[in-house]
Amino acid sequence: MSNQVVISKFGESKEAYSIDILKQLIREANSLDDISKAKRYICSYFILCSNPHSILMWQPDIKNFEHIPMKNISMLIRPITKTFFKQSNSE
Repeated sequence: MSNQVVISKFGESKEAYSIDILKQLIREANSLDDISKAKRYICSYFILCSNPHSILMWQPDIKNFEHIPMKNISMLIRPITKTFFKQSNSE
């Protein structure tokens, strides 16, 4: 895994989606603004589909999309928690 992750637009990535890269982007985030890299990474592979209600996932190896039922999306985008604390001016 490289330190510099290039984030493509939806459907343009040449590399397969990786939960490890997503975790790396979240771990490296030092602020809420930094977390936008992780959001952009997710959005480069996944988009909501209304009919059928599912997620479309970009699959670069086949250069096509796969329908993922909503109930199965948690296997691809697991909950990852990162807490940021904002220092207040008062003590």
